[in-house]
Amino acid sequence: LDTFVLDVANATSVLVVDDYGLCQCDGAALARPGWSVSGRYFLNPRVGVSRLIDVVGGTARGLPDGEGLVWSPSEDAFLLPGPEGGVLVEDAATGVQRELAGARWPVYRSEDQALLYWRDGARTVIIDPATGMELARWSGSPSPWPVQRGVRPVDGEPAALLERAGCGTAAYHPQLPAEGRCISGAEGAAWSPQADRVAFTRLLGLFAGRQRWEIVVTGIGDERERVLAVVESRGEGRTGWAPPLIRWNAAGTRIVVVWPGPDGI
Repeated sequence: LDTFVLDVANATSVLVVDDYGLCQCDGAALARPGWSVSGRYFLNPRVGVSRLIDVVGGTARGLPDGEGLVWSPSEDAFLLPGPEGGVLVEDAATGVQRELAGARWPVYRSEDQALLYWRDGARTVIIDPATGMELARWSGSPSPWPVQRGVRPVDGEPAALLERAGCGTAAYHPQLPAEGRCISGAEGAAWSPQADRVAFTRLLGLFAGRQRWEIVVTGIGDERERVLAVVESRGEGRTGWAPPLIRWNAAGTRIVVVWPGPDGI
């Protein structure tokens, strides 16, 4: 399995890793590589040994296990498990490691990649990626499906949509009180691009053996809800394990709804 770096402007390529004869059989792992914040380094998880590729220097070095690593949002460095459940930061250029004080493994990146957070029991702790300083500690956890999502900055301050027991989804936002706002029964919630509205799904129940969900939008400063649509399963099957998947477009004018197809065929 070889790795090439392609220059879009010049249409040139450089073979960085020559692994002829090595099989990469985990397709999911290939979907997880990513670029460092400057775009100089690329992390490519492999079976056994992962590769950290310097696309400027045209070199690569092996890492023991890159599948769980997380790029720092603030520097060309990645986060990895440290001693006693802590978090280490390794400089991509030098390999020098330091402790990210106060953080616990595993850590996750926010939707826009600007913040880091970790789970402390029933709470989500949002931290500064450079210092590990705690920025917020809120009840609830990000929606886990299909990926961790719901945490993002708004005007330089953290905001989050967290699923919370007895509530549905709790919205935390700089314009809201510190305890947040409970959106009853909301699942799979998603911020609008401007983070001034929230789209979510709510299960209405079973009707003639079919699940029925409503797709709803509400404003942060206005608790009125607007039902955009009601979707219903077309028959029995694997539709009960997850709510409809919703995504805003970049302009905040449309929402894509996918259900029940995301679990595959």
